[in-house]
Amino acid sequence: VVISHQDITERKVAENKLHATSVALQKTLSERNQILDSSLDIICTFNLEGEFLTMSAACQHMLGYTPEELIGFNLSKFVYPEDLDKTVAAATDIRNNIQVPFFENRYVHKNGSLVSLLWSINRDERLKVVFCIAKDVTEKQLLEKAIETERDQFFHMFSKAPSAIGLLKSPDHIFEMANPLFLNIIGRSDIIGKTVKDVLPEIVEQGFI
Repeated sequence: VVISHQDITERKVAENKLHATSVALQKTLSERNQILDSSLDIICTFNLEGEFLTMSAACQHMLGYTPEELIGFNLSKFVYPEDLDKTVAAATDIRNNIQVPFFENRYVHKNGSLVSLLWSINRDERLKVVFCIAKDVTEKQLLEKAIETERDQFFHMFSKAPSAIGLLKSPDHIFEMANPLFLNIIGRSDIIGKTVKDVLPEIVEQGFI
């Protein structure tokens, strides 16, 4: 077999192009992985069966697992049992191509604690892959729970106060709250969300609300 100088040159050119393309691809993948792994939020993909396909490094500080410990496993393995039904329902909607842009559930950290995640979800119909970003909202939920507890305590104190108290809001003076003593004095019970003018029309002629 005779190989000409031109054939050798063309082969070297092709090899050089292939090498350059390979280097560029590796650089692109490296940069992409660096971007993904620098995110504080989990960035991942899973198939329509719910198995993780890719996972960013954030999973380790958020869930205690390395990407290698999650990839290939079904997400239901790590979901808090009380949230499993709604997670399965959301996964079913995704399989049926029903839009589920945001979803919140709890996962069990490797140390046994609970982590609340808010998911942003987008399905690729062509690839049959689901792309997700998960944000840790555990502290936000704890804060909301604390605020709810304080609010409950306030309402309890408000309802037990020894004075008649009503709380109005907006320039229209709409009743937002009223304790039992206040309701007893005015002889009404269905006042929340109504204006003073509607609840007590007799005071309008007095010139003030």
